[in-house]
Amino acid sequence: MPTESVLITSVSVNTANIQALVAFYKELGIPLESKKVTLGSEIYRAQMGSVEFCLFGIRSKEKSLTPPLQLAFKVKDINGVMKRLAAVPNTTVMMEPTDMPDGRKAIILDPDGHSVELTQN
Repeated sequence: MPTESVLITSVSVNTANIQALVAFYKELGIPLESKKVTLGSEIYRAQMGSVEFCLFGIRSKEKSLTPPLQLAFKVKDINGVMKRLAAVPNTTVMMEPTDMPDGRKAIILDPDGHSVELTQN
């Protein structure tokens, strides 16, 4: 058993729907910025504390090329955030803000169908 802890440093999402995901995650409050690359796809990045959040534009929407992904974010105003996210085209509310034993939670699917859980303590 390792004695050192493992820390997450990056979360990357591959998408053929880059502009829709940029709009969705910016509404969530993630300060995504476009990064210029000489080769490859469109890239948007945001540093969130010690974790970098990245969106990579890809050409194919085939599910076999894009692994399933679930993201979770802690927010201050879950009702307001959910209202803004639900207004982004092609999103699906799976669970409205609900009081749970470990805080208020909601689940929404982003425009690519990734599960995004929001928690407010």
